[in-house]
Amino acid sequence: MDGLKFKGEFVLECLEPDGSLAWREPIHNMTLLAALTDVLAVYLGAGTQKTTWYLGLIDNSGFASLSNADTAASHPGWTENTAYSGGVRPTWTPGAAAGQAITNPTATTFPMTGTGTIKGAFLISDSTLGGTAGLMFATGSFLSNRLVVSGQSLKAGYSCSGAGS
Repeated sequence: MDGLKFKGEFVLECLEPDGSLAWREPIHNMTLLAALTDVLAVYLGAGTQKTTWYLGLIDNSGFASLSNADTAASHPGWTENTAYSGGVRPTWTPGAAAGQAITNPTATTFPMTGTGTIKGAFLISDSTLGGTAGLMFATGSFLSNRLVVSGQSLKAGYSCSGAGS
């Protein structure tokens, strides 16, 4: 059977104000259906490449589920956590793709300004904090919820790899 498969992983680290590690957890992600369609449109059709990507946080409040049909405009099983400074979603800055993989060599930072519970993360092409435009590429959730408090920082990495069979 031939096919192209994507797999990815978010890695989040929570740092205390003094820089010590509070917790670290990897999250396996799901690549969303709209993202797979977009990949085909860009590489095999006349689609337009998205050249800048952003990371966002999934809030545990009201969390029900993630779905591969989630989009930036519609993700009824969850909401975005926006309790961090900066006014926009932080940019995911990848290094060069190599060995069928791409990752951000320098972690993206979320300086937390509120207390809450983080359920997971997502990758999206729109920087607007809480915005519903752009293409959502991937989502992932923790196996258990992760508490954050004001003054802590979350460091986030995302890696994506592809394989053909």
